[in-house]
Formats: sequence, C-alpha cells, structure tokens
Amino acid sequence: MTIDRAFVSGTASRNLKFLDNVADIEGCFSIGASKKTDTGNPLYDTYVRDSIVSGCPYVGFASPSYKCGDTTNDKFRGNVAHSVDGCGAHIYPDPADSGSKKCMEGSHFAAYKVTQQGLATHFDTDEQRFHDMVFVDN
Repeated sequence: MTIDRAFVSGTASRNLKFLDNVADIEGCFSIGASKKTDTGNPLYDTYVRDSIVSGCPYVGFASPSYKCGDTTNDKFRGNVAHSVDGCGAHIYPDPADSGSKKCMEGSHFAAYKVTQQGLATHFDTDEQRFHDMVFVDN
C-alpha cells in the first residue's frame, strides 16, 4: 500500500484510557503500530510519503524505522506534522527487520507547533540514527 501526498486534519480523540493494556495510539497515521508492545506489527511494502497531518490527538505519525545505512529508503519520507496535541512522530524499530534491535534509522521528516517533541525516540534498540529532519516551535 502506498499513501502519497495525503492531507489529514482534525482527527478526534476517542477518549479511551486503556483497552486491554494497549495504549491508544490515536495517530493521524499509525503504520503498523497497534499491538500490545511498543514495537508494533511487521509490515511489508507499506509506504507513506510526502504527506501532511495536523490536529492529531496523540501523534502525527507512528511509523516503523528502516535499515541503518539504507540510502534508498522511501517507506516514510517527506512527511510533515503540525499542530499535534502530542508528538510529531514516533519512529519505532521495524518488527519486519530483525536488525532493528541493534540499529534503526529514520529521516526526511519535519514537525512544527506540536505540543510535545517533534520526534519521540524512546524505543528499545542499541543504536538510533536520525537525519534530515526539521523541528520548529515545539
């Protein structure tokens, strides 16, 4: 599946506190991130590119990382989050990549005017690499 040049805005909160010990992701885009662990479900051939989100209740984008050093990656690229009540993006270790527990990478993302940080990097992996990102007024 490929989502290219989409605009998502004004996503409403469901006001769920906990459902079977699962955090409610409430993202404008949640790409394989719904599972009882913070690492999501394995996804193959899912792409979100050049898209914009605003007015999201928890996170703009929840997306898997890509292999460290992969210069051809275009799974999550060129996306922008703004005016989000939480974080701009959660980029988590890709469950479809066994190497992501050692090293994960994310790039080409921007966030501005989000309530918390532009990018959350609190996931369990040995090395995280992020580059070509812009964060303004968060």
